[in-house]
Amino acid sequence: TYTYGTQVQLNASAEVGWDFSHWSGNITSRDNPLTIIITDNMNVTAHFTLKQYVINASVSGLGGTITPSGLVTVYYGENITFTIIPDVGYHILDVIVDGESKGQISKYTFYTVTANHTITAFFAPNEYTLTVNVSPEGSGTVTLNNTGPYYYGDAVRLTANSNAGWYFSRWEGDISGSQNPIIIIIDGDKNITAVFTQKVYTLDIVIIGNGSVIREPNKMFYTDGETVTLTAIAKSGWTFSGWGGDISGLTNPIAITMTENKTVTATFTINNWWCRDWQYRRKIIINHTKVYGELTDFPVLIEIVDSGLIGKTQPNGYDFVFTDANNAKLNHQVEFYDSATGHLIVWVKVPYLSPTEDTIIYMYYGNPECENQQSPAEVWDTNYMLVLHLNEETGTLYDSTINGNNATPYKGVLQGVTGKIDGAVTFDPGLDYIEIPHSDTLTGYTEAFTVSFWIRLEDTSRRQTILCKYDTAGNMRGWQIEYDPLHCPDNPFWLFASQDGVTYSQWWASFIPKNNTWYYITVIWQSNEIPKFYVNCTQVSTIGTATISSIYNNVGVPLWIGRNIYAVRCFKGSLDEIRISNIARSSEWILTAYNNQLNPMTFYSLGEEETFQENCILTVHVDGYGSVTVAPEKTIYTQGENVTLTATPIEGYEFQGWSGDLTGTENPVNITITKNMNITAHFTLKQYVINASVSGLGGTITPSGLVTVYYGENITFTIIPDVGYHIEDVIVDGISEGQISEYTFYTVDADHTIIAVFSPDQ
Repeated sequence: TYTYGTQVQLNASAEVGWDFSHWSGNITSRDNPLTIIITDNMNVTAHFTLKQYVINASVSGLGGTITPSGLVTVYYGENITFTIIPDVGYHILDVIVDGESKGQISKYTFYTVTANHTITAFFAPNEYTLTVNVSPEGSGTVTLNNTGPYYYGDAVRLTANSNAGWYFSRWEGDISGSQNPIIIIIDGDKNITAVFTQKVYTLDIVIIGNGSVIREPNKMFYTDGETVTLTAIAKSGWTFSGWGGDISGLTNPIAITMTENKTVTATFTINNWWCRDWQYRRKIIINHTKVYGELTDFPVLIEIVDSGLIGKTQPNGYDFVFTDANNAKLNHQVEFYDSATGHLIVWVKVPYLSPTEDTIIYMYYGNPECENQQSPAEVWDTNYMLVLHLNEETGTLYDSTINGNNATPYKGVLQGVTGKIDGAVTFDPGLDYIEIPHSDTLTGYTEAFTVSFWIRLEDTSRRQTILCKYDTAGNMRGWQIEYDPLHCPDNPFWLFASQDGVTYSQWWASFIPKNNTWYYITVIWQSNEIPKFYVNCTQVSTIGTATISSIYNNVGVPLWIGRNIYAVRCFKGSLDEIRISNIARSSEWILTAYNNQLNPMTFYSLGEEETFQENCILTVHVDGYGSVTVAPEKTIYTQGENVTLTATPIEGYEFQGWSGDLTGTENPVNITITKNMNITAHFTLKQYVINASVSGLGGTITPSGLVTVYYGENITFTIIPDVGYHIEDVIVDGISEGQISEYTFYTVDADHTIIAVFSPDQ
């Protein structure tokens, strides 16, 4: 007990986890300790409460939530769990509790809370993959406006780009459709394929005339850029005369590259003209009596002086074309052409010359727009190692073969002088010569070689070198041909040849030339045989019996024309048409060549000039049943020719009209051939009319009115009286058939009438 007025100190002590709150009862206060004065019996209560703590739960940045969040109050000793949830497209990056990383956890629990805490959730956007494929490989590409990395919600634009020959078809995978470009929203890993389709084209072949075209490869569709080879094959008696449509020209076979749908026309003409683009031709008849033996691939010299050519050819003669009798094009080389005088000198490779029958070839001209039709190197067979026409007026003297053994004149060689055939070269002794660099085609022969040339000596009194692939220095002897009247006055033409470059053999021709006279000289060497000499196609005796097995290949030594290593042996005179072959030409070849070159205009004869007339084909088709008479009826017509067409239907059909390159209904009809023409005659079944009617009243006839019936058809009419009426009569084509209820017209072949007559019943 306390006496009145006693001063008492109250001290409230909270247990662990609790806090003093306040006093209540006779004293209210929050002071602690608290001093009170006893004034009466007193009742005082000390109030204690559990401690409260604050957990600060937050999110750093964006990307998700933490629950609960904010300043969360927790009582002493309580447990509390926080849930971390990422937004769509995000993931938990880390959870930091009181400054310490807890990792990528989705929940965290504070157990028996006894203090304040912090918890912070960190989120990061998800990164996704975008895989883009192209099908098939190599058909195209896909470009992206964003190459990554990709996060949720990113918009990516994809553009499909096709490679040449392809087109974009569609998308497959995580997008579909054919929209291009297209936008995709990233919301996960994506796999997309751009599908491309290869472009394909058709190739239509149109045949004019009589022939066919082989295509390789032969397919219905071709891919972009694919190459197709077309080969035109003429039927017997016909000639392929050119391409039209998406290609042109005469090349056959020809390659066409497919870049779109294409149509090609192959034109064949009957064997009386090679190609319609050439306006003129002349027949050349080679006299078989000038040909000695059967010869193949022979270069025939044609020389024509014809004022009829003036104004009809290209100035440079590029439009000259030569063909055989079957219109197969022949290779040729123009050596000279003067369009102002019509003077032409040309070499033509003729596949076959007969000694028993004349050979016919054709010369075409009169195409002002064509390219150069020559093929000089193809005129000379592959056994020719050198062909020099020597017609160049200045500069390089060109080899016409594929070997390119071109010659260079030195020290004033006179070029463009009058030769045996067109131009030639003339030499002065001690000054002039021509040089051809070494080539393995000019020496080193192991089987044979033939040398021929036209020669005119101006000085027959001294030793002179004509052709020399020969050098004594360094033992580089090969072969050479000389004229030497000093040592061999009766046999002045010499051939020197060595098989090892050191030793040499020599042979002489039994022949004495005259000054300023042209001679055609041919020298033939064969392995292990005595060489042969021909003068103007006649074989002369060979002096010398040595034989050698080969001719030394003196690499580096040029071929000199008109000189050798000794200056005193230089040639004086003229040379023309120098040729070297790596075979032994036959005596028949040599004799024929001499006959041809000596006087070309007696080797053949010329036919009259022919002018091209367009050959046309008239094709008549029949639609329906009937026939067409063509007068005159021919396989080929010329432009401007008149033709009469008469259409005749079979029984029951009638002619309706023409279509195609002829329209109208005139029959017979006269037409003028202006081109290849296609005409169709149309025939249809005849139609007849049956007029079915009722006279007056009282019933019906079915069918009624003007009824159309085709030839040969059957048709039945039904007659029905109205109520109170009866059939009085049926009149067919004016003849009474009586009281019938049906009537059938069988196999109709004319117009008819049928009338039903009714009467009222009594």
